[in-house]
Amino acid sequence: MIEENHIQPEFESSDWPLHITLVGNFLLDKTEGELIVRLGNTAVNIESIDVRIGDDTLFGPSEDIPVSLVEESTEIMNLQRQLVDSLSALDPKYYTPEIVLDRYRPHVTIQKSARLNKGQSVNVNNMTLVGLSLNGDPNKRRVIKTFNFNKG
Repeated sequence: MIEENHIQPEFESSDWPLHITLVGNFLLDKTEGELIVRLGNTAVNIESIDVRIGDDTLFGPSEDIPVSLVEESTEIMNLQRQLVDSLSALDPKYYTPEIVLDRYRPHVTIQKSARLNKGQSVNVNNMTLVGLSLNGDPNKRRVIKTFNFNKG
């Protein structure tokens, strides 16, 4: 998460903290504990990277979600590939499999209260796992765990 100091343990789906999407939403038949162990083992082998913010565009089926693209680089694409490869052992069911790996477009969703600007540099040194439903409420989000990258 970019707004690391502003992360609440629970938040509304409309109030995401500022973040770079590294892997899209997915479902698992495995336990949360198995996912945490898998991501923790992966995070210790990931190096932090610096990325630059690019142009603004619109995402989503209706192209109504404003985002700032992250300039594509070997480092950000390799980071996503490492995470997807790690998750593959758990057989995730991606909500939008068509935008995983080669079709991945790294981005930061522009939030009501925060955004990043073109040319701005960001150090990606952790990842946060977020649950997309809290107590059955599809509009609630829950921070499950933040994993710091330990290499580099």
